[in-house]
Amino acid sequence: MNRDDIIRLAREAQGEALNHGMWSMHTEDLERFADLIAAAEREACARVCEARYMGDNNREDMEAKRCAAAIRARGRATLPSRLVDFEYDGSTNFKGD
Repeated sequence: MNRDDIIRLAREAQGEALNHGMWSMHTEDLERFADLIAAAEREACARVCEARYMGDNNREDMEAKRCAAAIRARGRATLPSRLVDFEYDGSTNFKGD
């Protein structure tokens, strides 16, 4: 997750920054922002697990699938649909749409 991702999630949680990049959030907005960040991070972790899947359906593949499913299950209700499109690029970086 990079700076642009964090700002996009802050805007989703609260709206625009007030002045010169300064943010002021009510508790509900801050909680929503934290939920969005956690959901994005869970999805990123699940994608790392899925990247281990080789298509052989052997034990390691099944563990990779179970790992991704378990991570997603921790917060399925809070995952914004646009985060489902994050794409794992083989490193610690993720590309959004």
